[in-house]
Amino acid sequence: MVVVIDHDEPPEATVPPPDEAKHPTVVLLRRDWEFLFDQLKSTHAVAEYFERVAGEAVPLGDEPVRYYDLAQADAAARPEPFPAELGSGGEVVSTPLLPLAPVATSDRSAHEMVRLIFEDIAATRLQRATEQDRLSVLAELDRLPVGQRAGIGGFILNAMAEVNHETDDGVAWRLRSVRGRDGRTHPGLGACSRPYTDEIRDMFGWWVQLRHHDMLDRTAADDELTTVAVLLTPRTDGQRPWDTTMCAVSGALDFTDNELAALRSMWPTPPG
Repeated sequence: MVVVIDHDEPPEATVPPPDEAKHPTVVLLRRDWEFLFDQLKSTHAVAEYFERVAGEAVPLGDEPVRYYDLAQADAAARPEPFPAELGSGGEVVSTPLLPLAPVATSDRSAHEMVRLIFEDIAATRLQRATEQDRLSVLAELDRLPVGQRAGIGGFILNAMAEVNHETDDGVAWRLRSVRGRDGRTHPGLGACSRPYTDEIRDMFGWWVQLRHHDMLDRTAADDELTTVAVLLTPRTDGQRPWDTTMCAVSGALDFTDNELAALRSMWPTPPG
């Protein structure tokens, strides 16, 4: 439970007794609530912070002090090995859960790229999906660790630049899947050199399903894993530079051996 106190003159040196609450509780001032969102710029990250500190008493107004104490501890902590069952290939990146500097103070263009993708999904007119589907997709994407969003945004910007310079007659793809050590965070992202078509959508959807299947094959999170992937494709009408295509997959996929072989012939599985 989180209690936010909005008061012009809050009492000084007041320590709310969280042990008297029925559930683990955080009590903080509105200005501290705004500090956390300004620092983390992620609803999921703020909720994780509250889960981390719930039930610990601090004086009203001292939330930034507690935050920076934990951020210093995160910065000094040694990263744990990445779980072997989630794959040994690719690049392993470790960042503190709580950054000392506010998110997006550096690599601003990369962070803005990630935010623009969120906004595209939030503003898209729904056709077959429901509003609850939209919220679920945004919640999954918001699981991206705030300390790694600059790297993800930078990859997307580089991928868009690379495919735009392709001169062959074929279709160029730059795709990446991201695996969180919790076994539940599994976004995909990338860019394609061709404008959006039904064929591009289907090819991308098959890549997402195959990567989802491979992730489930390494874990036991059938009911918990949702893979959400985003693809940017160029536009030629001058209205905006790209289209955003989103694909989400949940639960087990019953591929036959022949279907898997056909998918892997299109999308070979990366090493590891």
